[in-house]
Amino acid sequence: EDSKPAKSADVVDAIREPLLVLAPDFRVIAASRAFYRTFAVTPRKTHGQRLFEADLSAIRDRRGRATGRVVVLHDVTGRRSMEQVLRSSEEKYRRLVEGIDQVIFSLDAGGVFTYVSPSISKMSRYVPGDIIGRPFASFVHPDDLARVSLNIQARSAGAVVQNEFRVLDKDG
Repeated sequence: EDSKPAKSADVVDAIREPLLVLAPDFRVIAASRAFYRTFAVTPRKTHGQRLFEADLSAIRDRRGRATGRVVVLHDVTGRRSMEQVLRSSEEKYRRLVEGIDQVIFSLDAGGVFTYVSPSISKMSRYVPGDIIGRPFASFVHPDDLARVSLNIQARSAGAVVQNEFRVLDKDG
């Protein structure tokens, strides 16, 4: 029976993530070395902030009664920092795109609009919501469509192509 606690301690210490084993009353029964290492880091080394996500699981006996809890902490400081950098970059790009007079748009692989800048309203009677989700071809004058389609294919293949074409407004 003395070997059971030693085996449990070995398992706890073998886990590389910070791990706490809690009693039903939330007292700490065991903690992994990674837990102690993680929380021994000084705020100065981590710029004063560490963020964790916690997974909580019950430990049950053979009868299904909760006899303890396991908490696994995942250090998400780096991920959250990168998410903030990405959000800032996206916001900067959005302000740039939405502040210029040219129309900027994106299409999915099927040629359907996924984004249209607000400046479309200055050049037509459309607002972005009228266009997003609709095929690009439905806005090109029929006499220009074949040439525009060829130019899009050439552009997709890497060619530098200038496209000049007529756009159908809301009234056709």
